[in-house]
Amino acid sequence: TKVSKSIRLAYELRAKGDVPPEEGLKRKQRPDEGLEAATVATAAKKPREGLSFAEQLDRDKKELDARHAREYAAKDVEVQRELAGIHVQRLKEQERLFKLFMSDSVSAATYALNPQGYGLILSYAPLELQKKGIGLLENYSDANEMKSDSLVNRIITSHQAFNHLIEVAQQRISDDIDGNLEYFKNNQLWLSDLFKGTITPEITAYFLSENYENRLAVHSVLVNGNLMPFLTAYQENARSLLEELEERLQ
Repeated sequence: TKVSKSIRLAYELRAKGDVPPEEGLKRKQRPDEGLEAATVATAAKKPREGLSFAEQLDRDKKELDARHAREYAAKDVEVQRELAGIHVQRLKEQERLFKLFMSDSVSAATYALNPQGYGLILSYAPLELQKKGIGLLENYSDANEMKSDSLVNRIITSHQAFNHLIEVAQQRISDDIDGNLEYFKNNQLWLSDLFKGTITPEITAYFLSENYENRLAVHSVLVNGNLMPFLTAYQENARSLLEELEERLQ
């Protein structure tokens, strides 16, 4: 970074103790000097022994970059926690339907009152975790001394672990849906009527059969038994990390 001779002279004189603190940087700053001016002022007011002017400037820049990386990560963690919460709430509402249609009291009237039951094993909207802020933190950590920061390491490793668990769980749900659609396509002539919303007696009869009940039970395990616990744990982990990040950024 290029600095004027007057700034360098002020810094060197201040570091040697040849001028009083209040005169170390008596100069008119341009409004657009931004980070460079702030960093120079910090270095001149609080010089660190054993550091040259360039080294001090570089250290201050790294500290600011590290803060920015943590801020981006905090925003990602907060957004992801909220998204996971919305997803969990939606799954809990859907879980009620799974229990309703797997109960011994299910009937044609149950489906008539709750037509969304026809699509329980045929559709799913996956959750995609945000990666920009976490990726920035990971890249910065790899290139700097933040590798020894336990909070940064926990943010990165927990994100990687939960991202893997959630992706695998969602892929299994997707595969099960594909399998159900393939079965219906090859074995049920009424599939097109179902997609058009034309519910025939044959459709209702199948959705009350043991074959469908078994498919519904398997899908319920994949959604409510596997995915939802991962999302709930992720949500709680994100809350804990966010509290620590906010404390660190104060």
